[in-house]
Amino acid sequence: MYWISDLGIWYMYRFVEGSYHWNAFGTEKPSTDRPNAVWSVINSPVEGINKRTGGSFARDPYGNHYLIHRGKIGGHYSKRIFEKNYRGEWTSVVAGDQVEKVVVIGKIDETIPEKIRDFVYEVQRIKGMKADFDLEENSKKETDLSQHLDKETEADIYQHLERGKGTDFYQYLQLRGYYFSPEIVENFLLSLRVKPFVILTGNSGTGKTKLAQLYGQYISTDKRRYLVVPVGANWTETRHIFGYLNIMTGKYQSTPALDFIMTAREDPDNPYILILDEMNLSHVERYFSDFLSAIESGEPVPLHDDPERDVPSKISKINIPENLKVVGTVNVDETTYMFSPKVLDRANTIEFETLKPGKYLEGNPHEQGPTGDVEFLENIMEYTPEQLEVLKDELPIWNKLVEELDFFHETLRAPGFDFGFRVTLEILRFMHAAWIYEKKPGRWENWERYMDAQIKQKILPKIHGPERLLRDTLEELRKHCRDRFPESEKKLEEMQNTLKTQRYASFIR
Repeated sequence: MYWISDLGIWYMYRFVEGSYHWNAFGTEKPSTDRPNAVWSVINSPVEGINKRTGGSFARDPYGNHYLIHRGKIGGHYSKRIFEKNYRGEWTSVVAGDQVEKVVVIGKIDETIPEKIRDFVYEVQRIKGMKADFDLEENSKKETDLSQHLDKETEADIYQHLERGKGTDFYQYLQLRGYYFSPEIVENFLLSLRVKPFVILTGNSGTGKTKLAQLYGQYISTDKRRYLVVPVGANWTETRHIFGYLNIMTGKYQSTPALDFIMTAREDPDNPYILILDEMNLSHVERYFSDFLSAIESGEPVPLHDDPERDVPSKISKINIPENLKVVGTVNVDETTYMFSPKVLDRANTIEFETLKPGKYLEGNPHEQGPTGDVEFLENIMEYTPEQLEVLKDELPIWNKLVEELDFFHETLRAPGFDFGFRVTLEILRFMHAAWIYEKKPGRWENWERYMDAQIKQKILPKIHGPERLLRDTLEELRKHCRDRFPESEKKLEEMQNTLKTQRYASFIR
């Protein structure tokens, strides 16, 4: 980190091998005692034209060179917000075979440092506008925040700003020192797009809760939009989520989860993440059944049936808002319970593998982050689940998907694990979102990578049973996945090995 006192900005550079030059900027003098806020990132391609980078270089007909920016300022700030509020110079450039509207940061000459500084402060001002107070001035002194916010809100916002806001989510994770695979990040965000319920499973300490929590912090641009609720072993009723009517006091006893749901209802334009930590410490069906039914049916959850009693906001039932996403984390040991097919049918189940110590200690075991349309990937509120007719018309690999789904359905029919129309439609919607993320290729050669994810997340999790039931089925599935769906093949091989040694196997260990 380089502090440029004359300009009042700091600068940090990293080279992402084979991808781009990463240039980050902040406005507070760097500190070694706490994280430093990244306000602006001006990436540039290694060579040629790379429209995935925010920054780039351009040349006019007279041979002058310019630093330009596409207006993608990262995080939960859309390009539309930037275009509406940016007060600097815009122009049009020829980028390959297209004309693109861009910001002119400045001509490459002796004044370019000052022009970069102006751009950084302008980005900071725009982000501050969304937070509803002037961050350009107030981010310089933490104590000034008390003039605008109460202590609780101050802690949430300032904590968030210190965590590197201003870059995309994958870079944000790296800045915090967390190195999840790009595929895990892609699968997680795509799953949240097409279904509001995701289950994260794996050994303790693999980062399940941390990934969900970090994404919650990432989207909390002006207030806290995530909540971690530890599930207790005594959760046997829906009241642990939705509260209950106290017959002794005549008042409705709310819960942190219900209060959070109410907050999400009042802010429908932004996503909210409810994280149920160690979700299977109790029987999920006992405390979460009303929630699951409401997600599927769209019907409200009844809170009580006494019209004379007051509950939060004086309502007797509550709709689950569309902007609320639920992430459940799962550890498996002798104190936990398995999920029923009803629960697994309604979720994407993402497995976290244990990273080898040597890889972890390298610092960054992954050479490149997500390479698709990152802006589409991160805005989990934008995707509207498409109807079957649209999916059939748009997906270029529709027939291949139908063949794959037919194979898995028929193979799993004998042991009783065939799936219904809900799973089929959700897989197709996931594939459609992945196709958009990959920029809608006419010939989609990478589709098997995402189908592999859906086989592992939506089809395999329900499989469980003794050797006599599963032996032939697992072998047939593994042969089908060989050299095509590597993650699913590896999981099936692992289940086969467990079956040989323990005479019983299940997806969630």
